[in-house]
Amino acid sequence: MKKQRGTPLITKILDAALMEITRVGPYDLAIEDVAKRADVNKTTIYRRWPTPQALVLSAFEHGSAKAPLPDTGSLREDVVEAVKLMREVCRSPAMLSLARMQLTGELTGELREWLISRTKDTDCDTLVMFQRAQARGELPTGSDIELVRDLVLGSAQYVLYFRDAELADHKLEQIIGMSLTGAGYMPAAADTQRT
Repeated sequence: MKKQRGTPLITKILDAALMEITRVGPYDLAIEDVAKRADVNKTTIYRRWPTPQALVLSAFEHGSAKAPLPDTGSLREDVVEAVKLMREVCRSPAMLSLARMQLTGELTGELREWLISRTKDTDCDTLVMFQRAQARGELPTGSDIELVRDLVLGSAQYVLYFRDAELADHKLEQIIGMSLTGAGYMPAAADTQRT
């Protein structure tokens, strides 16, 4: 059997780390257990990640790899697609657990700082969707765009993280539709032609 190297090996180790995080949590991860699960020598892991904390951060970064946010020309469609991306990340039990820990305030140390930074980046990215929508006339002029974003995405995230990690497409679309209606959403011309 040929030894894995490079990206395939790194992916294998990070996937194994996410599975171990699911089992023991991010603060009790043992590199020896990840090595056993990944079927690699622990020195292979220590060469790249000298501490369990470094491995945890890399594993979460790997598990939450950012995809570009959609730009369909319709806020409703953009938000539906963005939440579907969130749903994909949450299919990993470790990533779902991380999201829940963030919302319940259980994160500390470097992991908390990493997640705060990551959330700020994501907030900036998602805000652009709502700014574009306001420029197209889909949201009333003068709307508090940050508040609208938080309410619309927050509603879907709450259901996704605490009620239904699978969140079927029809239910996801209902949540987003109701939230946008409350924000004064006016569908773009392209959106009305689809319905």
